[in-house]
Amino acid sequence: MIDSILASEENEKDARKAIEAAILDAESLLISMRYLRDSDHGRLLKGMRSGFEAAEKSDMIEEPVMERTYGEISAEFDGLQERGVLKGDVLVYRLDGDDLRVRYVDPDGMELVSADYNGSEWALGTKGAFFGRKSRFREKLVRSLFERERDEES
Repeated sequence: MIDSILASEENEKDARKAIEAAILDAESLLISMRYLRDSDHGRLLKGMRSGFEAAEKSDMIEEPVMERTYGEISAEFDGLQERGVLKGDVLVYRLDGDDLRVRYVDPDGMELVSADYNGSEWALGTKGAFFGRKSRFREKLVRSLFERERDEES
């Protein structure tokens, strides 16, 4: 779908808007993040919290929902307190309708966190964290699609 938008829109601004709308309306999403450096558990949780706050500030979820969902998901990562985040770790969010599957895998492929959630608050919170109006990721993620397109044309 994204490739067809990139191919059909002549104006990059219009294409960005179309991509953002398509992602927010998508039934399924896969978001995968590979960590490029070591970090501590606290920074990981701070990043997750800022994502849920962005969803709330983007009016995609209410504050009590933000607090509850962040509390639930952050508890799943308690096992990483001592270890922290290591370079090469991967955090994956798989959204299918209102079902959210979260996986955290080490560089050797060992699953360290596995959690499943259901409810529209998880779908909206996840989409808002990455693509809501107030998300710190939104612009970078959409821009990366255009950079990928340009790299493929070269």
